[in-house]
Amino acid sequence: MSFLETRVPPPLLAILSGYSITVLADRFPEYAYDIPYRPYVAGGIAAVGLVINLKAIFDFRKHKTTMTPFSPNKSSTVVRDGVFALTRNPMYLSLCFGLTAWSVWKKAPLGAGVIAVFIAYMTRFQIIPEERALQANFGDDYASYKKSVRRWI
Repeated sequence: MSFLETRVPPPLLAILSGYSITVLADRFPEYAYDIPYRPYVAGGIAAVGLVINLKAIFDFRKHKTTMTPFSPNKSSTVVRDGVFALTRNPMYLSLCFGLTAWSVWKKAPLGAGVIAVFIAYMTRFQIIPEERALQANFGDDYASYKKSVRRWI
């Protein structure tokens, strides 16, 4: 299954996951769960995800390193500050926030399963290959970063 490593664009996977959440919400309306102030809760979760994503982009650009998920070996530095001091994968985390917001918006608690599959796929086929490349490129610097900052949150 290594042929899937760094092949599927993470935003495309998030869109497919969001579609899956929509299908589950439509197919199983008996599991719909509405929470008070749902639009505001969904909007707040989405806003947090957007802020994380924009901050990650800013941090990547500040350090003049690649943010493309297809060529992790082209990274020029290990970004440790900003949002990268809290999570090693803020852009993927922001996609999870987006999917969570969408699941709340669609009143779809079954979306939690889709999000879990998204996280598992991203970890196995995107993050682990990126970590291998970063470890090969930056050795002890990346190893110490891995010890000090969690993969997701």
